[in-house]
Amino acid sequence: MSTLKRFHFEKPEFIRMCDAVKVFPFGEEKLKEIAREIGALRKYSNCVYINYDMMKEFLDSCLYVDEDGR
Repeated sequence: MSTLKRFHFEKPEFIRMCDAVKVFPFGEEKLKEIAREIGALRKYSNCVYINYDMMKEFLDSCLYVDEDGR
């Protein structure tokens, strides 16, 4: 019996807009606006790409903490 082969891929530097909408909790227009604002938006041959690391870092820096520290 053969074993399952597991492929380990590194996370991509850029992801397409259609995939970014599934990963990040925003709609397409809001995601474009934020990515353009932080400089993470790239266009190449009619495709829109977002820098995954920049977007993740930006969203992690925007964590909401209330008065109780929760």
